[in-house]
Amino acid sequence: SEAQARTQGFFDPNNVGKIVDLKGKSMLPGFVDGHSHFPNQGRIDLFQVNMNSPPIGAMNSIVEDYIPALAARAAQTEKGKVVDGVGYDDTLVKERRHPTKEDLDKASLDHPIVVLHTSEHLRAANSLALKNS
Repeated sequence: SEAQARTQGFFDPNNVGKIVDLKGKSMLPGFVDGHSHFPNQGRIDLFQVNMNSPPIGAMNSIVEDYIPALAARAAQTEKGKVVDGVGYDDTLVKERRHPTKEDLDKASLDHPIVVLHTSEHLRAANSLALKNS
């Protein structure tokens, strides 16, 4: 219909789309997402510690949330293997600061611990990670 063609033309009366009879077949848009992060979530869930704050995650404090979560992952990880945290946000935690090496040392001294800021432009590391770098 003309109404559908106008909708396809983004409501521009001079840009009316062409109606094509597909004879019962379906046409789908190209499912291309030029900037997607959804594959990352599986990697985070399986191999990393999700350090995101609400509404994305549940971390609200370096002391009360980050350290116990990293320590729990370290307890499940072979000694000496890296514990990797992602998504921490200094602006959304109670302490309003970045985790320090001293904070991260409290989670484990037997594992290098490296955490990535939500901006993906900053990292913090514990003493062992810094020693090994």
